[in-house]
Amino acid sequence: SKLGAITVQEDDLDLLQLHIDLNGETIPLVDKLKLYDRVVELTESRKDRIQYAAAKGVELTLAGDTAGAIVTTGEALRIARESEADRPFGPDTELWFCKLLEVTGIAKPDRESFVEAGKRMQTLVTRTDHWTPAGLGHLNRCLGDVLRLSGQWEEGALAYAAGFALDGNPASRIFEASCRLMQGRKDEALAIIEAINFDTLDVPERADFAIAYAAIAIALRDGIRLEDAAARLKAVTPIRQYFAHENVKYQLAIERARTAIAAGTPVPKSSRLLDWIGSLSRWFMVQ
Repeated sequence: SKLGAITVQEDDLDLLQLHIDLNGETIPLVDKLKLYDRVVELTESRKDRIQYAAAKGVELTLAGDTAGAIVTTGEALRIARESEADRPFGPDTELWFCKLLEVTGIAKPDRESFVEAGKRMQTLVTRTDHWTPAGLGHLNRCLGDVLRLSGQWEEGALAYAAGFALDGNPASRIFEASCRLMQGRKDEALAIIEAINFDTLDVPERADFAIAYAAIAIALRDGIRLEDAAARLKAVTPIRQYFAHENVKYQLAIERARTAIAAGTPVPKSSRLLDWIGSLSRWFMVQ
């Protein structure tokens, strides 16, 4: 409040980054995108340039501007690859490059971007000398994300399990259960997700939990658990409009499944719940 409004005219790089980190959720989208561009303009750090390009790609994707996200991430990838050819990335920059690949894969969508990110991260997790245990836990969760998005369910589940063992973050278990479900290991997926304490989850994680729980309940044709999942999802207020729209679609899919299970008929194959397992999650946006 002493500084007054922080705008794109600001030339203090540290102040701009602090402002984005602390106030990002309350900054209007148009202004936030300009702030990202301003950071990229001022910084001499490759890591910063890659990080804020990835962040801009996420914001554009959430706003429905996938064309803009593709252009933004594509240009950033081109510049980053040229830079890497001159001088290899350090571990931190490499991780942000993997996140940029992930955003690119989501925006297009493009499985090869996830595959490349997965290969790079699998090398990064061997750098145990560089990461703290918490950092290594986060890195394994990031690895699980790109493996899940590329449909590598077994490898994704193992990465999430490794991440949870290191940092205890329940988000890893939610997606581990999702990977097991996609393998047809329904009972194992149920055991994993029911071991999570729902009350300790943050709002984005609660939504991801409810959707995963619903998908598992549908696979088991368990009407009681599906009703529980539906109630949990309805109780979550999404923090972004993108997910508010998605929630409506998920709730409709759950209702169709509940009706089919109650009538003893096949669940419609058009359920969006399984689509969620291989798509952008609330947890990703919070990261």
